[in-house]
Amino acid sequence: MKIKNNDIKIKGKKRLKFRHIYGLIMIVITGIFAFIVLDLLVLQPSNIDGLVLGIRMDEFEPLENSWLRNTEIYGSSLEYVESVEMFWNSGPVVYLIVNIEQDSSRSNGRRAANDIVEHFIETSNSVALMYDIQVVLMRENPEFDSLSDLATANEEALNVHVMEFYYDLVERMVAWAEEYPSEFNISRAEENIGVFSNFITELTGEDGVRILRSRLSALEAVAEGESEEQMPRLPLNLRQIPQSDITRFPNWGTWDNNRNRIIWSP
Repeated sequence: MKIKNNDIKIKGKKRLKFRHIYGLIMIVITGIFAFIVLDLLVLQPSNIDGLVLGIRMDEFEPLENSWLRNTEIYGSSLEYVESVEMFWNSGPVVYLIVNIEQDSSRSNGRRAANDIVEHFIETSNSVALMYDIQVVLMRENPEFDSLSDLATANEEALNVHVMEFYYDLVERMVAWAEEYPSEFNISRAEENIGVFSNFITELTGEDGVRILRSRLSALEAVAEGESEEQMPRLPLNLRQIPQSDITRFPNWGTWDNNRNRIIWSP
């Protein structure tokens, strides 16, 4: 069948007309979407007085300055505390900075900080519970000129703490073998002296290792056939070195309303 040129022209015009209509529809839809985004992100916020984030504070009861100052005075009067500073910039977060005395331990400082937050909550008639209370525990150290020097001193103190732990562990093994001189107890003490000899030498010098070994060599081992009840083994369930007060200040914490205490960072 022969197709006439007029038929081809008519069909081509129909396709072209449909494409134009489809393009116009897409332009209109894109324009509407762009206006919605513009209104949401630019026009509406520009008509609001102050920061947009201020909307988040609508349900918050403002804190009174007297509550903050009262808490600072109370905290500064506590044992182990050098000074207290509270900072609030009208937002949802309140910062409590607690400077503890130089000779105070971290655990004492944490207990004092917990008491200060409890006082703040009581003074504010529980309004403080609406806010995110962030606590910073600090300790000024006049012996060091910089945080770098303090970090170096802390690292050295940490190494000594580790060496003291291993020396105490081996010494207890030797003392146990002296009280219960079974072949197993003596052998285990000897092996651990060898394993931790570097730590012992670093802490006590060469004499430390020599004294421990001489104490074991003076023992007369009891045969393995003896009753285990008479020759018990030293129970050792130590899987990690005990925590110390050595730390790089500041130490951070957040008040938890559900637990009624500060949850501290490691």
